[in-house]
Amino acid sequence: NNNAINAFVAGGQRIFVFTGMILEARTPNELSGVLAHEAAHIAAGHLVRRGIAVENMTVAAVLTMLAAAGAVAAAGATGNGDLAEGGVGVMMGGQSMLRRGLLAYVRGQEAAADQAAAHYLARSGRSGKGMLDLFRRMHQRHRLSLRGVDPYLLTHPLPRRRLANLERIVRQSPHYAKADPPALSLRHRLAQAKIIGYTMGRRGAGRRFARQRDSLPARYARAIALFRRGNLRASLPLIDGLIRAKPRYAYFHELKGQALLENGRAGAAVAPLRQAVRLSGGNALIRMALAEALLAGGNRAQAAAALKELRRAAARERENPRLHYLLARAHAARGDLLRAELETAEAALLRGDKRLAARKAAGVLRRAKKGSPPALRAHDILRAARRK
Repeated sequence: NNNAINAFVAGGQRIFVFTGMILEARTPNELSGVLAHEAAHIAAGHLVRRGIAVENMTVAAVLTMLAAAGAVAAAGATGNGDLAEGGVGVMMGGQSMLRRGLLAYVRGQEAAADQAAAHYLARSGRSGKGMLDLFRRMHQRHRLSLRGVDPYLLTHPLPRRRLANLERIVRQSPHYAKADPPALSLRHRLAQAKIIGYTMGRRGAGRRFARQRDSLPARYARAIALFRRGNLRASLPLIDGLIRAKPRYAYFHELKGQALLENGRAGAAVAPLRQAVRLSGGNALIRMALAEALLAGGNRAQAAAALKELRRAAARERENPRLHYLLARAHAARGDLLRAELETAEAALLRGDKRLAARKAAGVLRRAKKGSPPALRAHDILRAARRK
């Protein structure tokens, strides 16, 4: 959740996209271009290669420092000031040269990622025009800040050269003039509206949709902003209107369920959340919201239904601490306190609360049968919690 227009690869094969980038993308095709560019970094192993380059640079820097230190030491022994000054010059010049070398290496990776991204888009039947349009727009905004900057100190290729190379490549694609399907474009605008409603509030939504107040995305953002302020009375009619306009759009039903759930009407939230799960093809996060609504019912039958939803959600959200928190509640509601404690330990470990994770895992080990699945998992959690 960051307004910066950025996306990056980290942690091996994870692509992080800032909300600012999603809001900046005027079409789904522009966002596809960003994802293709970042996927190209992953496919080429650029992050790993960059790490190796940094390690090599570090070794070279150490050797340069040793050579410079040797010159300074020799100067001290002989009283030669010119030699000492030369040693300091070697040190500073060597570091500058190494830094420029690394930046040139990174620029090469960025240029390669542009080419690969254009290839991926063409192979998947998509246009590369969106990527070109987005990069061109970003260049227009930042061109003043790049005046007078040493091109050797940039991490990306010079914008004009980059745009020229990219345009040459994407225009060769037979899909260059292909537009996004209208349904996909609407989904993109609705996703943007959802971000606006949650992060900018009613005023932000009003500014963003000042010229299209009655559009579906504008009404969606406004409905979210109203319920987030606790104004369920004004929000619900808007949500019902959205559902009438697009009854098979899962996320309008999800919004109704979430608005009811967060305003203390969990029982009424179950039906729209069930519908949202069905229409979304079993979205794991919506399943978790449905489970939370079921657990609020406070009886074993609903707890069993919640547990069923959470087990299905675990296939996609196993590393989500909230999933394990809800699993703990479901097991506790059914009287299985051992598994409830184990899931609490799991949730604590994922949140980074190692002390609580260790305490709960130790409690499970004291009560569980030796060698049983709960005991084995508790042992793993305890070992992970104690690891520095």
